[in-house]
Amino acid sequence: MKRIVLVALVAFVPAAWALCGDLDAGMQVGSSTETPNPLWVKGLAGFEAEAGQLEILGHLGFRTDGVYGGFMGGGYGYGNVALETVDGGFIYTGDSISASLGKLEMRDIVDSPYSLVLSSRNNKALTASVDFRSGRFFYNDRWIALSYDLKNTYAGTDWSWPNRSAVVKNWGVELGSFRVALQDVVIFTGPNSQSPAFDPEYFLFPLPGFFVQYIGYDEEAPWKKNDGNDNSLTGIMVDWTGDGWYAVGQVLVDDINMNRFLNPGGTQNPDKIAWELGVRHETDLGTFGLFHAGATKYTFEPYGNDSENTMYGYTFSPDVEYEVDGEPMALQPEDNYVGYLHGENNIAFMGTWRRKFSTWTAASSLELTISGSKSSANPWGKLLSWRDGSSGTKLLDDDRLEKKIVLAGSAAKPFGNLDLGAELKLGWVWDKLDLVDGTGGNLNGLGYFYPSADSSPIAELVIGAKYHVPF
Repeated sequence: MKRIVLVALVAFVPAAWALCGDLDAGMQVGSSTETPNPLWVKGLAGFEAEAGQLEILGHLGFRTDGVYGGFMGGGYGYGNVALETVDGGFIYTGDSISASLGKLEMRDIVDSPYSLVLSSRNNKALTASVDFRSGRFFYNDRWIALSYDLKNTYAGTDWSWPNRSAVVKNWGVELGSFRVALQDVVIFTGPNSQSPAFDPEYFLFPLPGFFVQYIGYDEEAPWKKNDGNDNSLTGIMVDWTGDGWYAVGQVLVDDINMNRFLNPGGTQNPDKIAWELGVRHETDLGTFGLFHAGATKYTFEPYGNDSENTMYGYTFSPDVEYEVDGEPMALQPEDNYVGYLHGENNIAFMGTWRRKFSTWTAASSLELTISGSKSSANPWGKLLSWRDGSSGTKLLDDDRLEKKIVLAGSAAKPFGNLDLGAELKLGWVWDKLDLVDGTGGNLNGLGYFYPSADSSPIAELVIGAKYHVPF
């Protein structure tokens, strides 16, 4: 195995050198209270090249923070070094049409730390996208591989995880300084791990997924789609840019309780809604921003009961537990949500500042978040069904709530082909979310996060450098 890796690296260098672009190498050294290993190193190496309107890139990396298992299981002397594909793929940028394919960074169409449809963490995933623009109209369509060919590594589980993907679409119009867009998300799964991870009908049909969802499920037709579970979310965004200002409003809806109008005396199912509001303004002292977001309970969770789990939650993984070196690990919510990074049953407030000086850039933020119980795996948390609790919409109704405040700052400065940067976070969390066991059997026994009685400081310092070699 060592010989194969060495040959691949030797072959890669001259091949990359034949391209026209940059060779990149970077490293970060950090200390954090939020990672299993409090002292860690991350590194990457790769290339970026352009030819006209086409860009190709590829970066490999390693990390020793202990969040994921070591290379080759930590054997062969590799310890806790985990290898990863940082990014890689192809990007075409045209005047009216752009497209991308690969493991690439994904951004929402709004410029906000609390974007709802695609996380403001700008996660990287296996994805394909098409962007179209004509006059004032714009449309973009993105497929995202959430989880496929998946094997659960947590002890005691023997069920088969289905392949899961999502398609995100935006239809928008520019009206002077305003943009208005309809946003659409579909999460689709198959019945098992042999089901296709890509459904071309959702991606290629440029209409909302809610309608596409029911095409092919007609029992009276001579065909029927393979049994699976699909879910659609619908949103709308409005933003405005002008004279140093930027303002945004965004709503994303999974389910609205129509019984309040159709059957007021009947059972009221919960609304599943996320929202955000924000404003940013440029001044001589820098650019200041103020943002707020939130989501009701169950918004991004899958549907289920004591015998069913649809696994169509808007998350990268259908589970929240895994193992590293035989030890149980919790997949943190912010690392798992595809959309709004804090997930359901949360409200958040953030103030931001950013300023570019002559040769360097500085930024800072102050954030307050309040969270209740949540899970991207267990449909109803401590309940077997939403009917087991009082009906209606839920938000921060747990006996205890997590409260977190974090002050963050960063600075970056280029020195020719060398970029240097540093990041610092300081804060405190009260009643920290902790992973607890589900109350049901089968898939409803999966863990969920619930506020504990523990409080602790938050501290992280990261220093990094990246060097570019043009060729």
